[in-house]
Amino acid sequence: MATWGDAQLLEKGDTFYVLSETPSNSQTLTGPLQITPSLFSTLTSAACSQYAMNLGRLQQEVKNVQKDLNSFQQKVIETLQKLEGKLSYLTDVVSSLENRSHDVEQRLVREEDRGIARSKVLTFLLPREKELRERGADLCDRFLSRTLSPPATDREAARTSVSDSTHPLSPHE
Repeated sequence: MATWGDAQLLEKGDTFYVLSETPSNSQTLTGPLQITPSLFSTLTSAACSQYAMNLGRLQQEVKNVQKDLNSFQQKVIETLQKLEGKLSYLTDVVSSLENRSHDVEQRLVREEDRGIARSKVLTFLLPREKELRERGADLCDRFLSRTLSPPATDREAARTSVSDSTHPLSPHE
């Protein structure tokens, strides 16, 4: 069905019928319409021009959407490239931090090993130091008791003076 002016055309097969409205708003069928070639071409051109205008608008909208899509794709590509750069940088930073943490762990293990070795050495040396201090104190006490006590006899004094002069800690050397 096509609209032309205040009448409507109804197609039945190859013939067109005119539907016109009466003052009582009812449609009446007036009979077959003989469409002249000029009227038909006018109708066709009017319908085509409207479709052409719609098609032109749609093509323009498609072009705008394509431009928007291309712009969006460019922005997405730029953003992805920036993200790749930042990801690469972060990967390098993480790798560096992993290397540093590995080095710190190795140093801690070495320090722990040194601490264990020191503990073993101290465990061995402290009792020895205690023995040596006691022995040194004992030797000092002996030495002081000999030097402070008066000689009992001349023979003992001579023996003491001879033994003191040959003693490795003797002050005469």
